[in-house]
Amino acid sequence: MKKKLIAASAFVLGLPLAQLCPALAADASAQADIKSGAVVISSDGHNIGAVDRVILDAARKTVAVSVIFDTRFVQIPVSTLSHKGEKLVTSFTNRQVEALP
Repeated sequence: MKKKLIAASAFVLGLPLAQLCPALAADASAQADIKSGAVVISSDGHNIGAVDRVILDAARKTVAVSVIFDTRFVQIPVSTLSHKGEKLVTSFTNRQVEALP
């Protein structure tokens, strides 16, 4: 609710969202940059795989990415991802990704 209020305030006031709430603008920007096909790397440098699907919640906010890892699909939370050039790096280690359901 608070995020929607900030975004609406920015619109009404004619201000850039980043001016009212830089963290909210950065979060929205990072999520918008996640695309199918992006390579995901673990925090210990292993190639996890390519993003097969971007998973959205009911509010159309990115919550996870689906990656084919070791012949199965795993879902990696977007909160663990950061950009490193063209690649995405998860804060999970290779072992932690192996343990995902």
